[in-house]
Amino acid sequence: MDTLDEKQEIRLLHITDGGSQIVLEDESRWKVAPYFKLEVFEHWTPGDKVAVRDVSDDPNYPWTIFNTDEGFEVAAKRIN
Repeated sequence: MDTLDEKQEIRLLHITDGGSQIVLEDESRWKVAPYFKLEVFEHWTPGDKVAVRDVSDDPNYPWTIFNTDEGFEVAAKRIN
């Protein structure tokens, strides 16, 4: 995994629908792959720093959102 540049980081604003959706401070809304929603619900919190990347092994969720505070990434797709 590449080292993150701090300029790529953005804050997590909201977690909704039991971890299945997140909203970032730029007001972009993301649907989290179902197999990651429990991780997001239990361990991610508003205010965490994340970085969005265009690399994912799941074609249905083509983006990766890396939580730099938790050290965990999830597959996601942008819904707005």
